[in-house]
Amino acid sequence: ILVKSLFSQAIAATPRGGMVRATAMATEVGPALSVIDGGPAIPEASRQDILRHRIDPTSLGRPAGIALVVADAAAATLDATLEVREDGGGRVELWLVLPKS
Repeated sequence: ILVKSLFSQAIAATPRGGMVRATAMATEVGPALSVIDGGPAIPEASRQDILRHRIDPTSLGRPAGIALVVADAAAATLDATLEVREDGGGRVELWLVLPKS
């Protein structure tokens, strides 16, 4: 559910013909997944607010945030870390780190 929600949000945010990029990797903290979409940028000051449901993603030109609500709840249940970042090229990156088992 968590991974599906991350992909659903990224696909919904990316314009037709755009690209969604996903990368899985091992980190010192645990397995990580990066999902980068082609949608509008999210200002740094709003990144955590969008995950915590304090602002409506549509106010930033993004799709409705129900997939983020699901992803955030699933991450919390798994004791995982979910962050909204910028990939360095102005694209939105959803960054998930699962705890080591």
